[in-house]
Amino acid sequence: MKNISKIVFFAILFTLTFWLSGCSEPKADPVKKPDSKPDEDFQIVEEDVFEVHFGDELPVIRKAAERNNCRGDLFVILLAIRKAENGGPGKEFGVIHEKAWGTNLDTQAGWAAATVVKNHKRWIDAGKPDDFITFLGNRYCPPHLDPENENWQPNVRHWVRKLENS
Repeated sequence: MKNISKIVFFAILFTLTFWLSGCSEPKADPVKKPDSKPDEDFQIVEEDVFEVHFGDELPVIRKAAERNNCRGDLFVILLAIRKAENGGPGKEFGVIHEKAWGTNLDTQAGWAAATVVKNHKRWIDAGKPDDFITFLGNRYCPPHLDPENENWQPNVRHWVRKLENS
């Protein structure tokens, strides 16, 4: 009963969030299915949240992330970068390398996932200066080079919190 209450609470919270932000309703009902186990219920809710935010892009992004071993918190950061960049076709993740720019979602997501994973290792090897998003942003979206870059780190942090707390 306790798990059902949590799921209903999150379903109501998601509905209010979408209604207040003007988004459409979730594609799948996050309410507990009668024949599922409690752990499966949580996974269903989590996946529904990602699907609501990323729709048809989610499977492509997930495959690109898996190819590059981008999992867990790093996967959430990757998704947050997608939202923060909000680029159109061929620019989805804002990867400007000549082999990625103007290509497609899979290529952009793959390059972004590899960048997140490689820089996470660099961050650890450097003794974890600052937090990881600051480290990544200062390297690939330095605020001092372009005034528009000043919003990248706060936007990525916002989306990480939103995706983690959904």
